Amino acid sequence: MVCTEKKSGSAALERIKLRGKLVIATPGDYCPMAFHSELSGGYRGFDIEMAWLLAARLGVKAEFVQSSWSFLEDDALASHFDLAVGGISRTAERAEDLTLSDGYLPVGKTILCRKEDAARFKSFADVDRPDVCVMYNDGGTNELFVGSHLKQAKLRHCVENEMIPLRIIAGEADVMLTETIEAAFYTRKYSQLAAPLIKSPFNKGEFCIVFGAKAAPLAPKVNEILQKFRTDG
Repeated sequence: MVCTEKKSGSAALERIKLRGKLVIATPGDYCPMAFHSELSGGYRGFDIEMAWLLAARLGVKAEFVQSSWSFLEDDALASHFDLAVGGISRTAERAEDLTLSDGYLPVGKTILCRKEDAARFKSFADVDRPDVCVMYNDGGTNELFVGSHLKQAKLRHCVENEMIPLRIIAGEADVMLTETIEAAFYTRKYSQLAAPLIKSPFNKGEFCIVFGAKAAPLAPKVNEILQKFRTDG
């Protein structure tokens, strides 16, 4: 079994090396993990830099393509990419249908709100109230969390995840449901925002890499490289 996995992994890597590039998909709307930079005309962020390094370790160039949270699973199963990154949570539901890497960055669900409203939110119960409007993005684990945990709050979805913080500032909703790392980023970027519950997230998880179906045999090799990244700091 191990021998078969090694052979299929070697074959997948050989196909990618013959192509000369690793095709990496991202929704590209998740600061600071992966976002589109108008200045450079390309993608930037923690996951983008990690993907560049990963491609270099595999001996090929990185090519980034657009995906979306709503179609990420379909794109993976159809092998529209080799790997996908960009703040993707490692969940049991995703692992049922997709090949995922080991987790590489711990995160948890929390909220962003306007700074003047921070005192309103001392616990999750303060969020799940009829007088609170929660905004979330389509297709990802934020939508799943909102659907399964919020019973009383008013809910509004937003297709463009990166626009939600500005819509919170503008008063279109009271709270953004997001991950701790994104909340920390936006509280530094916008002085009008606060993350009052960031030190006590509602759950715990990790970000991971998603593999396209044909590149799935690469998972052990990629996990090995990720472990080396951890060792190197």
